[in-house]
Amino acid sequence: MKGKFDVRSFFGNAAKNIKEFFGKIDVKAIINMLKNPKKMTLSQKRKLLVYGGGSLLILIIFIIIICLIAHSVGEKRRIEKSGCTFTTEGYEDVVEAECVGGKIIVYTVKNGKKGIMLPDGEITEEAKNKEIYAVSEEWNTSSVVAENSSSEYVLCVDTESGKVLSRQYQGVGEPPRTLAWSEENNGLVWVYNDGTVSSVESGDVVLPRGLYAVSDKNNPPKYGFIDASLRLVIPARYKTVTPFSEGLAAAEVNGKWGYIDENGQVAVPFDYEFAGSFMNGLAPVCKDGVYGLITRDNKTAVSFGFEKILNGKDGKFLAKQNGKWGLITVNKDIYDTENTYPSTTAPTAVMCRVKTSGGTLNMRESAGGNAQVIAELPNGTELEYLAKEENWVKINYNGAEGYVYSDYIEIVG
Repeated sequence: MKGKFDVRSFFGNAAKNIKEFFGKIDVKAIINMLKNPKKMTLSQKRKLLVYGGGSLLILIIFIIIICLIAHSVGEKRRIEKSGCTFTTEGYEDVVEAECVGGKIIVYTVKNGKKGIMLPDGEITEEAKNKEIYAVSEEWNTSSVVAENSSSEYVLCVDTESGKVLSRQYQGVGEPPRTLAWSEENNGLVWVYNDGTVSSVESGDVVLPRGLYAVSDKNNPPKYGFIDASLRLVIPARYKTVTPFSEGLAAAEVNGKWGYIDENGQVAVPFDYEFAGSFMNGLAPVCKDGVYGLITRDNKTAVSFGFEKILNGKDGKFLAKQNGKWGLITVNKDIYDTENTYPSTTAPTAVMCRVKTSGGTLNMRESAGGNAQVIAELPNGTELEYLAKEENWVKINYNGAEGYVYSDYIEIVG
C-alpha cells in the first residue's frame, strides 16, 4: 500500500538538500577561479559547471513553484469570489456527461462505458453500461433504458433513484403518432408517422394541471404550450423549449436562448447561446462560449468560466473546466435552499378508478391483450393515470407501472 504524500516532509527534505548543496560551495574559491579563468584546471571547470548548473536549476524550480502557488491561490480566490467551489475529486475518470430524460445525468468514462449520476453529482450507477438513452413513447412521455453485458435485454432505468432495474423494457419503439397544434382546427390533432392527421377524441389525452410543450404542424416546427384543458395558452413561436421549472421555461428564438414565464412573457432576455432549467433559483447558461449560473432576475451567481455546466440540484452542478469534469458547490447564501419559487402550474397526479361489473381488472406489463399479467386490480381500486396508448392506459399502482384496458377506467374528479 502506497504511503500518503507528506507535503511538509517533501519540502523539508528539499530544503535540507538545497542547504547541503550550497554548504559545499566554496564561494571564495569560485571568485578566485573566475578572476583567473585561464589558470582553471579541468577539475575546477567541471566543479564550476556543476555549481552553476545546480544553482540555475534550483532557481528555475523555485520560480516554477512560486508561479504554481500564485496560480493556485489566484484560482481559489477567483472561484471563491464567484460564489462557489469546484472540485474534480471523484470525477477523474469522467470524459463526457449529459442530461438524459430530464432527471438524470449519464456520464462516460475513459473506456467508453456509461454510468448514472443524479443532478447533484451523486453517482448512483457505476460505469459498466454499453449505452444509456431516452426512448420516446406516447406523446409527452419517455423512458430511459440501459444496455449492459449482464443482460441480453434492454433494461429500464428508474430516473428518480438513478438505478438500472432488472426489469426488461417493454416499449413499443418509435411512437406512431404525436400531438400537434393545428391553426386550421384551432385545436390539437394527431399527426402520424406517414403524415396523415386525425382529430383528438375525448379521453385521448388526460393531463394533470400544468403547462406542456406542443409543436405546430409546420416543418420545421415551432413550439408553444398547452394547459390541462388542451388550450394553447402560449403561442407556438419558439424553435425549442424546455419544460417549465420553478415557473420559468427556457426557449430559443433566432439562435438565442432566454426564459419565459407561465403567461408567455419574457422573464430573462434572449441573450444566451444555451439555457438550462432553473432549480433552487439557479440555472446554467452559456454566453460567448463559456458557462456560468444565473438567478431568476438574470444576475450572475457563478462567474462565466466553465466549458460546460449541466442542470443541477440543491446548489450542486456537474461542470467541466480546463478539460476536467467536477462538481460546482454554490455557497448557501446564493441559492434558494428553501425553493421559494414553486411553479403555479406544477403538475399534479391525475387519478383514475377501476370500473368493472364487480370482477378484477388485469394489469399488464405492456400495452396488449397478450402481454403478461402482473397484477389483478379489484373493482374501485384508485390508480395514477400516466398516459393513454390507443385503447390502453398506462397507470401507476403502488409504485409499479403497467397497462390496463381503457374501457374499464374512469377519471376521478
